[in-house]
Amino acid sequence: MRPLLMLRAVSLLVLPVGVVAFGCATSGDELSSDVALDAVEPTDAPSKLPAPSVTTPPADAGTKRSGASADAGKDAGKPAPAAGEPCGTVDEIFTRACGACGSQSALCFSQEGDAGIVSDYSACADEVVGGCAAGTVETNPCGNCGTQKRTCSSACEWSVGACVQPQNACKPDTVEYTVTGCPTRNTYRQRACSAGCGWSSYTACVAPSNELVVDVSPTVSQSSTVGVALNVGRVASAIPPSGSCPAASLLAGDYPYAYVEVRNSSTKQATVTVTTATAAGGSNIYASLAGYQIPFEPSGDEARKACSAGPSSALYNVVIPAGTSMLVYVRSYYAYNAASPSQSTGVINLVVRTTALN
Repeated sequence: MRPLLMLRAVSLLVLPVGVVAFGCATSGDELSSDVALDAVEPTDAPSKLPAPSVTTPPADAGTKRSGASADAGKDAGKPAPAAGEPCGTVDEIFTRACGACGSQSALCFSQEGDAGIVSDYSACADEVVGGCAAGTVETNPCGNCGTQKRTCSSACEWSVGACVQPQNACKPDTVEYTVTGCPTRNTYRQRACSAGCGWSSYTACVAPSNELVVDVSPTVSQSSTVGVALNVGRVASAIPPSGSCPAASLLAGDYPYAYVEVRNSSTKQATVTVTTATAAGGSNIYASLAGYQIPFEPSGDEARKACSAGPSSALYNVVIPAGTSMLVYVRSYYAYNAASPSQSTGVINLVVRTTALN
């Protein structure tokens, strides 16, 4: 039996799995062959633990919706193709905006296996009623030679701006009168508004020169009369037979008419009533009247509408300042009819009755 060697000291260091190290004295003693130690052979495992594994999702992970195709939305924002252009997917539907926030559609179709082309677009549908094409800007005339801008909103509705007019603009064909700087009674300066909405300079002082004139009676309750001829040679659209002055509009048609100057030559303010009556041997014409403060004939439709008394079959309590005149518009109630001319043409009397002098 072989002598048993003493193992002086053995220190065991536990290392990571797969590595076992031993330390022993180095005095020359050798280990007994009877001492069996099952040493584990080292492996190629690294000395450091690997970093945790991290899985990176694909770039488009989470962006797909259930049931959506992989290329859904890839053409978002791309304008719809024009009719007749080639297209790749037969039966694909294209939709585009049109008109006033409406839409229309076309189809990619193929005939007998040919390459697909875009069909014609359907009629524009679902537009805003009374709407406009978004982004449209219009500039329109307004007022007295002014301009007004309107813009179509994204909701296809008009937004209208203010009317911008030239400074001191006037209404074309308007005539203004003034007694400023006129020392003689019943004389006036006048100026006219041009088609460009600008005033002319005032004229010198002038007196009215009407063909028909009737003087106010200087006696209260007395009347003055003048014959007025209405004929087919002087017809025009008419102030309505009722309502108020100034008139909002004129009646279309050929209405015989005339103007009469009613002049107050006294030194007192006169209040008068103006009516009509059948002239001796004349026609029984039903007439309508209107009055103007300025005794000059209106120069156009706009001026004709600018009456100050009436309209009616009679004018009551009309005040005429001392030394001045007013103008009375006399017209047939009916438009001229060649089949019955006496209904609207002939001679009638205009009667001016003085009701007060102050």
